[in-house]
Amino acid sequence: MLAKMMARTGEIVMGDGGIITNVISYGEQSLAYDIRKPFLKFDKAHIWQLNFVSNPNTLLKIQHELKLNEEALRWLVLKKNFKGSELDPASSST
Repeated sequence: MLAKMMARTGEIVMGDGGIITNVISYGEQSLAYDIRKPFLKFDKAHIWQLNFVSNPNTLLKIQHELKLNEEALRWLVLKKNFKGSELDPASSST
């Protein structure tokens, strides 16, 4: 199910014209504190990092998808400011 969730998130990013720059799995980790949901308690979780570049509307779609998915316990979105034009293909020398 985790692979499907990551694939679905990637589909959303790429479907809106974004690009995925990196996917990192930190494996199963013990959590600093238990996460409780109704009738459930989690002390371990699979931690993933998905780096992507997209327009702001894509983020709303991803957050909606993660809210609906009961497998996603927590998520955090960070905005990275790029120096110069790291992602501008016109500025890269070939």
